[in-house]
Amino acid sequence: MDQLTVPARFECLGQVRDFVRAEAQSAGLDPQAVYRLQLGVDELVSNTIEHGYASLECDKTIALAFKDEDACVKIILEDEGQAFDPRQYFSFNDVDAPFEAR
Repeated sequence: MDQLTVPARFECLGQVRDFVRAEAQSAGLDPQAVYRLQLGVDELVSNTIEHGYASLECDKTIALAFKDEDACVKIILEDEGQAFDPRQYFSFNDVDAPFEAR
């Protein structure tokens, strides 16, 4: 499992994208899948920096781990930001209901 730890700063997003691209290419993903994976991880890390660390005045980090096993790619993101529980804001009672009815 390859890993990367970066400071929780927007200027480190390039390192994150480079890490994801290199690992995804090594795993044999096609160029479109590599791009989509980069985009998704970039969004996750950006949201972590913007919302998870928004009110923290300390120098925290974000750790990424990349696993390629059994024809499955996994990215694990670990941070020390403020927790967010969507159940406090949204109801997930009927996920099969039309979007407008949720």
